[in-house]
Amino acid sequence: MLNKDAPAIVDVVDAVILAHLVAMDAVVPARIVERLCFYAIRFVDQFADLNNLADTVADATRDVLVEHDGRLSIVREGKCVHASIEDLCALIEERVEVQKLVERNGSAELVYSPLQLNHNQVRALLTADNLKSGSLPARVWKA
Repeated sequence: MLNKDAPAIVDVVDAVILAHLVAMDAVVPARIVERLCFYAIRFVDQFADLNNLADTVADATRDVLVEHDGRLSIVREGKCVHASIEDLCALIEERVEVQKLVERNGSAELVYSPLQLNHNQVRALLTADNLKSGSLPARVWKA
């Protein structure tokens, strides 16, 4: 009986075989090409969007957002205050902009507006386990 990792192991073995066959200028068996194409299609980085958002927020707030006493805090006017979800939503809206291409009178124009996240989106940044899964606390300075 195969364990849950067996398909991944088979994919790795097929990739190694393919690399050797290509290096030898050999004909690649259709079975391997078919499996690798299937693997490429089904692979999706489920954390890509959350990682991108966490990176953007961390970069835009690096001068005011820190991790202090195990919590995110905002440093303003010489004070370090624990950040609530509402505080973080407001900080993100203040610091991060999104761009959108808009057609006006036949000409294209880039329009920038504040990024407005809801509480669940910010909570996802806070509750992600680690750097790879989109954690915002893992990306800010430790104070």
